[in-house]
Amino acid sequence: MRPELHFRAMGTTCSLFGDGDLAEGERWVRSIAARITRFDESSELSRLNAAAAWVDISPELEQLLRASLLAFGAQRAHRPGRHRQGLDGRPAC
Repeated sequence: MRPELHFRAMGTTCSLFGDGDLAEGERWVRSIAARITRFDESSELSRLNAAAAWVDISPELEQLLRASLLAFGAQRAHRPGRHRQGLDGRPAC
């Protein structure tokens, strides 16, 4: 049977499967979760949200934000006369 590890993080159940160090994987998920939580004023995401000007962010947060924009079509969401599209190119709303 393949090793697996289940734990709670980011408001959901996370599951890791594989032959590697699953505890290390859990530590990585928890470290990212701590950096992107909006419930802790000291988190990287909270500092970004509170900033009144440009701020430097980590490559991980940048990658997460770019993936979020792509997944939710936010790049086109606020352009007048344009309809939002899903990842499949069909209208999302």
